[in-house]
Amino acid sequence: MKTRLCKFLLVSFIAVAGFSFAGCGDDITEEHYWTGADTHSVDFTVEADAWDFNEVKERYEYEFAFKELDADVFNDGAVLGYIYVQEGGVLKQKVLPYLQTYYEDGEIYTENIGFELSLNPKKILFYIQSSDLGGVYLPTYKFKTTLIWRIE
Repeated sequence: MKTRLCKFLLVSFIAVAGFSFAGCGDDITEEHYWTGADTHSVDFTVEADAWDFNEVKERYEYEFAFKELDADVFNDGAVLGYIYVQEGGVLKQKVLPYLQTYYEDGEIYTENIGFELSLNPKKILFYIQSSDLGGVYLPTYKFKTTLIWRIE
């Protein structure tokens, strides 16, 4: 009985282990592991009167050249975006995209603040889109981007 139980457990273990590894071969994801990385942060201040309304996308936009962005960062690195906001007298960094909801004249509005990157031409575009697709309060905003790339 003891021998039969040991053989059953051994065969069961081999079967479970074999099935566990069988599903690992056809992964369509591509993973990269690097031992070292470097970062570079850039702050941007966008004045209240610098935003332009994009009628096609129905949002306010501000774009400019982003010389720090290169093909390595664009293809294999990462760009993180933040917005500085005051909450209760405390300056905080919020990750982009940043959603905020506020009440005005008995209505609830949601505002989405985010950014997009372009490699050719090298530029960054910050945008603000309101749930009512128009009336947005446009203060001066300060943004921060952090580029992360691998070290060769």
